[in-house]
Amino acid sequence: MTPHEAAPHAEKKLLLYVAGNSSRALTAMDELRRFVDERRREAWHLEVVDVLHESARDSAADVLMTPTLVATVGGVERRIIGRFDELGNTLDGLGEGSET
Repeated sequence: MTPHEAAPHAEKKLLLYVAGNSSRALTAMDELRRFVDERRREAWHLEVVDVLHESARDSAADVLMTPTLVATVGGVERRIIGRFDELGNTLDGLGEGSET
């Protein structure tokens, strides 16, 4: 059972930390937008935070590398650094067994 089947009403959030508009940041954003578009029925929410902006520094205090993705399903969190082209496989099992 996928996390989406296990927790169909759980909040599904992707928080991407990037540093400016580098090619790695743009690639990560494209991969995540594609992931969200392909799973439109699952109501994923994507937010991008640029750690170079002064206002974002507090929320990114524990981010050591970019791009970093914080994926949350039903209160269960997983941090992923680097490439997100196989995100569906990476998030498999996230949120399973959580109460909704």
